[in-house]
Amino acid sequence: MKYICGTVLLALSIQPAAAQKPDQASARPPGISLVLVLAVDQMRADYLTRFQDQFSGGFRYLAARGRIYTDAHQEHSCTLTAVGHSTILTGAFPSRSGIIGNDWYDRNRKRVVPAVTAAAGDGPGAGARIPSPRALHATTLGDWLQQQNPNSKVFTISRKDRAAIMLGGQHPSGVFWYAPATGTFTTSEYYANGLPGWALAYNSTRPANKYFNKTWERVDSAKAYTRSSPDDQEGEGRLMGRRTFPYRYSGSRRPTSEFYSYLASTPFMDEMTLELAERAVRSEQLGKRGAVDLLGISLSTTDSVGHTFGPHSQEIQDMMLRLDRMLDRFFKFLDKNVDLDRVLIVLTGDHGVAPLPEVPNEDGVNERARREATQMVKEAEALLQQQYGPGPWIEREYDGNVYLNQETIRKAGVAAAEVENQLAQVLRRMEIVEDVFTRTELTSGRMREDPYAGLFAACFNPDNSGDLMIRTKENVLSGAGAAGTTHGSPYRYDTHVPLIFAGPGITPGRVDSHVRTVDIAPTIAAMLGIPAPEDLDGRPLGIK
Repeated sequence: MKYICGTVLLALSIQPAAAQKPDQASARPPGISLVLVLAVDQMRADYLTRFQDQFSGGFRYLAARGRIYTDAHQEHSCTLTAVGHSTILTGAFPSRSGIIGNDWYDRNRKRVVPAVTAAAGDGPGAGARIPSPRALHATTLGDWLQQQNPNSKVFTISRKDRAAIMLGGQHPSGVFWYAPATGTFTTSEYYANGLPGWALAYNSTRPANKYFNKTWERVDSAKAYTRSSPDDQEGEGRLMGRRTFPYRYSGSRRPTSEFYSYLASTPFMDEMTLELAERAVRSEQLGKRGAVDLLGISLSTTDSVGHTFGPHSQEIQDMMLRLDRMLDRFFKFLDKNVDLDRVLIVLTGDHGVAPLPEVPNEDGVNERARREATQMVKEAEALLQQQYGPGPWIEREYDGNVYLNQETIRKAGVAAAEVENQLAQVLRRMEIVEDVFTRTELTSGRMREDPYAGLFAACFNPDNSGDLMIRTKENVLSGAGAAGTTHGSPYRYDTHVPLIFAGPGITPGRVDSHVRTVDIAPTIAAMLGIPAPEDLDGRPLGIK
């Protein structure tokens, strides 16, 4: 087809004749040769509507040609990068996949372990530091695709290893991520002994170096950004010591690891990610070999920008406008090299982000939003010692998970469930805590009626989760520091993500029914006519 986006209508603002239900029967659309999954890190769903009239490229194309799910969610409480990416192509909740965070506390090793090395082992030669999907106790769409047809290729690319690995599954053809020490892309020994020739050739161009003297300025005139917060907004973090445009590296006189790390927080990082993806498409002949191929791309700069400047910043607006143009170029490339009539495009996000407390909303400024959990845990430990005797009773708190010291509990002869309940009562009295779920409750199968119970159950894995899971109050930032913002809560600002399907067999329009990211993989599998595991948490969305 001929790729056109400038003249199409923006379907986000169009109401279809009737809202369609997600359980309609689907038929396999003919001609899909490439599945493109785009995961935009920390992309809130409202970005699509807030800036819709300013989009003229890729987002505009998807809005006009796509099936837009307006109420799509990461349906779990632990809204973090590794977790969100793991749900997209496995169809499994964290409770099943084991991926409960970017990292978590390992009781056996007595330390925090990253999700992408958590099951790799500690001994010599055990590959403890080799990124891999060993901790992912699930298969992905790519695995199902290759089982159906061994000739299918599966490639994933991201700035982050955890994002690329979670999209890639167990045995992909290639998984690549950015190495800030060198400003190039890399992989691990789990996948291959080295990079393929086309990736080495890309690295040999020193792609990051071309941005060394480049300034990040607004892509549009300043008046186009009045719908966002002031450029110098209280509560924002800083990039190169600044929190206002323009941004430019001001460190060493030549590219170094410091510059390469800085680059990862700019829009130029996503440009590099898409450039490598183009190399993969051309060199591997994706979508042109008589088999269905899968290309997963996670675009990470929105996450860095959002953490630093917040979701209402001019920086995040500029990032979205730039991403719109990047996707425009990439779609044109695919049209020329594959033919978009044969490409199924799925765009979604791994999580959202909380607003800056300093940005006024309808309730004013949330002056009590920035709180740390360290003091809370100390107070809880002290109260447990008053109740039961010498501790320590709390072994570790991490990302809202509280791990009890089982040896202390055993020696004291107290029932673990009693300690859990006592600690839950203590924590619920803390200023930043709204509620607490205990291990006993989460494993009982008899969850109390609570609108958040299902989200916490979906994120509770018996092997990796703590003995208590804390729900902080809404809009409270625990761990964000004195500036910037974060995510990881069960609230809508963190769970609500975009979801668009576009391509062969897709009827454009809006679907307002509630859907989940775990529904994505079984939906694509159904469209391709390939079998998916029967015990998935997700279900196919009827698309036709």
